[in-house]
Amino acid sequence: MMNLENKANALEKEKALVMYEGLKQQLNPHFRFNPLTSLNSLIIADPKTASSFLDSLSKTYRYILKSRDSETVALGDELKFAENYVKLQQTRFEKGFDVKWMCRRVSP
Repeated sequence: MMNLENKANALEKEKALVMYEGLKQQLNPHFRFNPLTSLNSLIIADPKTASSFLDSLSKTYRYILKSRDSETVALGDELKFAENYVKLQQTRFEKGFDVKWMCRRVSP
């Protein structure tokens, strides 16, 4: 009986991973190229903001590359990633993208 439950759990996990990987593959092209288009516009219009945008973009890509094969990540790392991502979107969409953080960061 336990063996069947273990197999069922393993299949559910595998199904979830396949669905997750499929979603990542669908999002990746847009995630990669949309910010580059925004960066290109900023370079001419606002070089200082372009530099900040590029810094956030590189941190975001670095995090994705570092954590993509991990099943779990530290909450602090995930929050830093979220902050960088929000910063990118706020630069792209200005007042059209507003985020209210509902948690408090606790230092170790």
